[in-house]
Amino acid sequence: MPLERDDVHPDKPDINGLTPLHRATSNGHAEVAKILLEQGKAHPDRPDPDGRTPLFSAVRNTHAGMVKILLARVDVAPAKPDNSGQTPLSWAARDGHCGMVGLLLQREDVAPDTMDKSGRTPLGWAAERGHLRVVEMIRQRSSIGQDIVVTGLNSRTAPPPTFTVIIRPRLRDRVSAPQSAGHNSSIRPLPQEPADPSPHRSKRIRVS
Repeated sequence: MPLERDDVHPDKPDINGLTPLHRATSNGHAEVAKILLEQGKAHPDRPDPDGRTPLFSAVRNTHAGMVKILLARVDVAPAKPDNSGQTPLSWAARDGHCGMVGLLLQREDVAPDTMDKSGRTPLGWAAERGHLRVVEMIRQRSSIGQDIVVTGLNSRTAPPPTFTVIIRPRLRDRVSAPQSAGHNSSIRPLPQEPADPSPHRSKRIRVS
């Protein structure tokens, strides 16, 4: 077999900085990944030039089988951030992938409150994108409540408003989610603030 040759290096990155394991996990080739890992020469947590490990590739492409293989290894750090400070959980939460979020949260060393360089946590990403199911899943593990301040251009401007979300951790005043007609929500408005004289408008929602 090629991997048994001394002149074959299964952990050597290609011109894009991706190892064979990165390629296998990105495309969901579980059997190939197993062979690479069983040889003991492919590092399962080696980052690419953007700081993303093979777990990022598996999560981003929703390959559950690959994610399970990697999470079962003690030499894989599932909370390891990339160059932007985002973790695999950040990606899964941002994209609303409940299955990936559930798998990642099974590892106790996955921290749902870790902020990336933009100031967002996985919980904040899910709230910003409106992924309520993911919000519910993550907040069961989150140690703090958060205020999320959404600001954007007013409706009279063109092009359409672009929103920015600022996350402010709160250690107190956690609010229970309101309930209505068979629907449980994790997001509710905060008390209305004084009018802002600037041409921008803002909206604040709290995730508890």
